[in-house]
Parts: sequence; structure tokens; C-alpha cells
Amino acid sequence: MSEHKPHPGSKAVGDVVLPASSLAEIASDAPYQSHRIVPHTLFDSPSARVVHIALDEGQVLTEHMAPFPIIVQVVEGSVVFVVNGQENLLEAGGLIHLEARLLHEVRAVGSARIQITLLKQHKG
Repeated sequence: MSEHKPHPGSKAVGDVVLPASSLAEIASDAPYQSHRIVPHTLFDSPSARVVHIALDEGQVLTEHMAPFPIIVQVVEGSVVFVVNGQENLLEAGGLIHLEARLLHEVRAVGSARIQITLLKQHKG
């Protein structure tokens, strides 16, 4: 049996976990806050973690790296995603994949929401 650590409002049926059924539900758990970055873990298991981040206008996730490969999707607004000095404008629906330990920065153009999926690796 797999062990999932979904966020408290998740609905689970067997090995299926429904962390949220709409963006409105996620936004209520991670509302925009003036001059703040608001992270909210939606799902965490041995194989993946999904994090939603609400960024107020002009907020920056300064250069950092993830220990696992990631997929980042803009779900609302737009961001400038900087990798290796290359600026990529991502608007709602935009998607980017990065391998593990690749330095990157995210800047909110206006208020924006992004969803990050960390693809954890298993040994074995």
C-alpha cells in the first residue's frame, strides 16, 4: 500500500487522491497576499510532490534549484522564468520542464499562480 500525504482537504479513494477539484479551491487555500509569496503543498508522496505558489505582482523566487526534475505550469497570470540567463515569458497555460539541480528564477509580471510538480526519483 502506498503512503500518500495529501493536503488536509484531499479526497482519497483507494490509491486515488484528489487534492483539489478546481483552481478556486486551491486559491482559497493559497490566496494572494500583498508583497508576499504564498506556497501551498497540494500533494506529497514518495514519487511526486505538487506545490501551488501564489505570487503577488513583482514578487521573485530568487535563483534556486530543485533536488528533483520539475515541471512548472502557470495557472493564472504570467511569469518570467529565467534559466541559464535566458528569460522565458510564460503566460497562463505555459509549461516548462527542468532537470534536477538546474538554477532558475521566477518573477511575477503581475499577480500569478504557478504549480510545480517535483518528480521524485526512486532507487531500485
